[in-house]
Amino acid sequence: MKTEKFRDLLKRYTEGKATQAEELLVEQWYHDERDNEDLLLFRKPGKEASLKEDIYGSLSARWHPQKSPAHRISRYIPYAAAIILFTVLSITAGYLIRHRNSESYLSYEAGTGAVRTIILPDRSRVWLNSGSRLRIGKSFGETRKREVFLDEGEAFFEVTKDKTRPFIVQMPNGLRTGVLGTSFNISAYRALPEIRVTVSTGRVEIRRKEQVLAVLNPESRIVYRRSNRQYKVEEFGSEESSSWREGRIWLRGADFNELASVMRNVYGVELRAESAEIAAYHYNLQLIASRPLEATLSVICSVHQNQHRRKNNVIEIY
Repeated sequence: MKTEKFRDLLKRYTEGKATQAEELLVEQWYHDERDNEDLLLFRKPGKEASLKEDIYGSLSARWHPQKSPAHRISRYIPYAAAIILFTVLSITAGYLIRHRNSESYLSYEAGTGAVRTIILPDRSRVWLNSGSRLRIGKSFGETRKREVFLDEGEAFFEVTKDKTRPFIVQMPNGLRTGVLGTSFNISAYRALPEIRVTVSTGRVEIRRKEQVLAVLNPESRIVYRRSNRQYKVEEFGSEESSSWREGRIWLRGADFNELASVMRNVYGVELRAESAEIAAYHYNLQLIASRPLEATLSVICSVHQNQHRRKNNVIEIY
C-alpha cells in the first residue's frame, strides 16, 4: 500500500467513512505504531501526534469489548499486520535510499567563464571547463575501481597510474571510459549533438554499456553522435582539444550551435542567428576567454562578414 493511499485510509477512518476491514487495519496500525518511533510517515511536525489523537478518540467512542467477540478482531490481525509491515518497510526503504543517494556523492561544478581544477584522493587531476559538473563517490579510492561521473560539460583528466584499480569515467548516453593511468579530454555538453573523447597520453577504452566502441591511442579521438548512436575514430591534435584549460578555445568546422554553446559557457550570453542561412554557418577560429565580449563578437562576425546587435543577454548575428 502506497503512503498516499494509507493516509487516505486514516482520513476515512477519522471521518467515520471506513469499512469494517479498514477500521481493523487502522486499529492494529495504531497499536503497532505506538512502539515504533522511527516511522517517517508524516513529514509535518505534529501531524502524526494529531492523527493519533483523532484515532484514539474514535477508538474510545467505538470500542465495546463486551459486544465485540475476540475472534472477530483476531481473524483480521494477520492480514493487517502483513499490510502494515509492507507499508513500514516500503516507506523506510524509500527514505533510506533517498537519504543514501543524497549523501553518497561529492559534486564539483565550474561556473560561467571559469575553469576549475580538482585533485582527487588518488592524486589524479581533473580540470572542469565552464558550465561543467562532475561527481565522485565519497568512497572513491576505497574500492577496486576508481569511478567518476561527468554529468555535464567538458573535463580533462590526468590519471595517476594504478594497475590494480582502473579509472572509469561515466558519461551521458551510457558511454564510459576505462584507463589505468593516462590523460585525455572529454567533451559531453548536453546542448551539443556529439560526445568527443580525445587522448593525450596512454590508451583509453571507450564502451557503451558492455560494447567496446574503440581503444584510442594518443592524438586520436572518438566522435559519438547522440541521435543515431553512430561514431567515428579519427586523428586529432590533443593540444587543441584541451587548450581551453589555458583559456584558448579552438573551433574546427564548428556549427553555429557549438559556437553558441562556447559563448554561453564563457560569457554567459545567448547567441542567436537571424536567419536559417546564418544558422547553417561553420567556423574555424580560436577564441580567447580573457578577451572582452565585444572583441570576440568582432572576430566571429568577421568570418562571414556579419554584424551583431545585443538586447540584454541575447546577441543576434545578422
